[in-house]
Amino acid sequence: MSKKPNVKLAGVMLAAILAIGICVVGYRLANNRQYQERVAYASSTATSQKGKMQELKKKLTGLYVGDEQELIKENVSQEDVRQISSEVHEINTTAEDFQIEENAVPEQVQELDQEKQELNEELADISDKLQVQEQTDNLFTEDVVSWQSFEDEMIIKEKLKKEAVSDINETLSFFDEGAWVDLVKDYTASASEQLDERNEIQNQLNEYEEEPESFTYENNLSLEEQINQISSDDIRSSLEDRLDAIAEEAEISTETPASTEEEYAPESEEPAYTEEIPEYSEAPTIETEKNIYQ
Repeated sequence: MSKKPNVKLAGVMLAAILAIGICVVGYRLANNRQYQERVAYASSTATSQKGKMQELKKKLTGLYVGDEQELIKENVSQEDVRQISSEVHEINTTAEDFQIEENAVPEQVQELDQEKQELNEELADISDKLQVQEQTDNLFTEDVVSWQSFEDEMIIKEKLKKEAVSDINETLSFFDEGAWVDLVKDYTASASEQLDERNEIQNQLNEYEEEPESFTYENNLSLEEQINQISSDDIRSSLEDRLDAIAEEAEISTETPASTEEEYAPESEEPAYTEEIPEYSEAPTIETEKNIYQ
């Protein structure tokens, strides 16, 4: 009687073990089948993914002016770059994207992954350039007129500091030399030159504000001439106000002094009297005795 329950229990356990074994084997077979399907999918999508990659490359090329891919078109923004980057990100090119092993990634997909990395690097380069261009715009009262050629008509902001220009020039060292770097350097050089002119005048004004007794009329004329060469109306007006205040404190007239010399008008000499000598059209006839008695 006691053996029957044991036999039944053993049968139940055996059936359970067999069921578990079947489930495990089935699970592994299913996983293997799904894995092979993912590998096959990665290979099958390579062609369509490559076509998409070519489209994105054309979009990126369209952000530049000309085939050199140096200068960026005027209307390009960071949003344009982000949009292309988002589309690039959607392209599956890694083992992680397809949930397969690295050694199972098809060769075509590996090539696409290399192209994807290069495309991302180019997009990052454009984004960095746009950021530098924005920083350069901030040096001036208005945005840079052209990012295709240098226009020497930009006017610096009144409160611009030398560090802002230095930061841009330092950033340029991370870019490859080329037309774009040269263009940015032209604009920063213009800003730096205007800063030097302003700072030189400010330094002179600082000295005269500390020692107004050393300020002379000639100093005033010299500074007026330098200030008149400043392009910025705001900076020029500010410097003129300081110069006027110094001249007033030093009691220097800003008006051109009138000449104390009287103009000398030499007396005109009276013309010397000359006796008029009558003119004769013919020589006068002189009467002689011979003529009288003839």
